[in-house]
Amino acid sequence: MNKRILDYGYVSIRILQPFYSLPDTRDNANGVYDIIVCERDTFQDDLEGILSFSHNDTKILIDIISESGNLDNFIDIFLDLTNKYNDVNFYLLVDSEFNIKVGDNVKILQSYKLSFLPFFENYCVDKHDSQFILDDTNIYDKKNGFLSLNGSMRTQRILLLKELIKSGYITSNGVVTNVDNNISFLFYGNNKFDKDSYTLFIDNMLANGEIDNDDFCLLEDISDNLPIIARGESGERPDLLLREYYSNILNLVTDNAVGFDDSDNFKYGTITLTEKAWKPFKTHQLPLYIGLPGYVDVIRNLGFDVYDDFIDHSYDKEMNHIERIKMVVDELNRITKLDMLEFYNTNRKRFVKNCAHIYKLKAEAYLELNNFIIENDLI
Repeated sequence: MNKRILDYGYVSIRILQPFYSLPDTRDNANGVYDIIVCERDTFQDDLEGILSFSHNDTKILIDIISESGNLDNFIDIFLDLTNKYNDVNFYLLVDSEFNIKVGDNVKILQSYKLSFLPFFENYCVDKHDSQFILDDTNIYDKKNGFLSLNGSMRTQRILLLKELIKSGYITSNGVVTNVDNNISFLFYGNNKFDKDSYTLFIDNMLANGEIDNDDFCLLEDISDNLPIIARGESGERPDLLLREYYSNILNLVTDNAVGFDDSDNFKYGTITLTEKAWKPFKTHQLPLYIGLPGYVDVIRNLGFDVYDDFIDHSYDKEMNHIERIKMVVDELNRITKLDMLEFYNTNRKRFVKNCAHIYKLKAEAYLELNNFIIENDLI
């Protein structure tokens, strides 16, 4: 008998697209369903609404792949709700790894490999920028300088801007001093720069002790010259002229969960990564990462070469988030004085191997997901 499937959170277009073809949605939901698929927000905020379409044996599948920032907070809510509704069967897909004790009504597929699936698949209505990278075959003719594209407004990106100004990469009036570097700080909210939001951010950062008065003045002075737009960008979302952006040999990545804005990972030790983690490997770049402490260890343990003989990733062990960003920029200062292109040309096979490894892990992720779906009769 065919199962009735309800996509309550409009998530089947994402990772689960191969398994669920044209399920019902909240727009046309009727009666009860055997499997209800949802994402993080609807599970947290509207579980009662989800359960209104369930029967005694309904299975609730929660897909938080690609949206697992602030994961410690989610785990607390997940444990509370699955314990409260202990007569409901819950299944969680998460692209991280952690140790928690759950009830018999809960099964979890947790794997860092799952974070590769959004890199390849649509998980929103429009084509994601990572897929443009996958399609581009002209990004391996490397040039000097580094790339750092910073989109949405986050504390870590404002702190990075401060450090890059102090290190001389950007002037106080927002000019990138070296034409070889592709740097942007779009700081968008609703897809465009919002000066009022930026001012509120730096006000809060000063109040929280994340910056001092001198830093505040520096960031306030540059506000009239924001956003900083890289060549080829529109000032909103990147236009992704990949030959221009990803030809730089070094990529300084600021990921979403870094330790600010309730994204600490001290309680459960969770590390989360987005597609930003993998872009330097697909594009044959040297990677520097601003992420949670232990971020680089996860990447290294997945089998990637992070070029430890050339890059000092000791910043990855620093637990203080502000100091970790400073250490990353210190390493940037050191590396950019070396002959990065010579290292690339001498070690090109290592870059090719990293690129190929992405596809291997994508295949393994699909196998893990497929086995979980089949073994738990979720289709």
